[in-house]
Amino acid sequence: MHEEELKQPFFAAQCGIVKQKEDLDKARERLEAYEKELRYLEENNSPISEILDLRLKKIGEYIMICELEQYIIDMKQATSVDMQKQIYGLAILQGLELEIQELSKEIDFYTPLKEQPEVQAYINKCANIIKKNKNNIEALKTQLGIPSEETNLAL
Repeated sequence: MHEEELKQPFFAAQCGIVKQKEDLDKARERLEAYEKELRYLEENNSPISEILDLRLKKIGEYIMICELEQYIIDMKQATSVDMQKQIYGLAILQGLELEIQELSKEIDFYTPLKEQPEVQAYINKCANIIKKNKNNIEALKTQLGIPSEETNLAL
């Protein structure tokens, strides 16, 4: 390893930590806006379909924030380009697993209301994302050389 690779500025530029911090700030702003809009919709008895669409966006933003926070922390500790690549893959893996957790909670919460067509469509959408994520997790684990066992949802 070259001495210059051990310097933090090299890695900050290499992995885009500054850009990731900017993305994190924007994601936090979007999450706050989604939360305000969601409260407004719920307080004003808006159609359930609008509320559910916004809940899905809110979950996506929450996942993005979790991924970016951990990614930035881990990348600052990287000591090689190979380590950066591994960290990137692990961040994606953790994000997929966290999204499965959050969507599973949504399904559990809304299952009692599944008689409503909008709610059933939302549950189906969540289930489809979970299925897609599970497939992506297995592919990513193979790519990262992680043993392919049952997905560990306990991060």
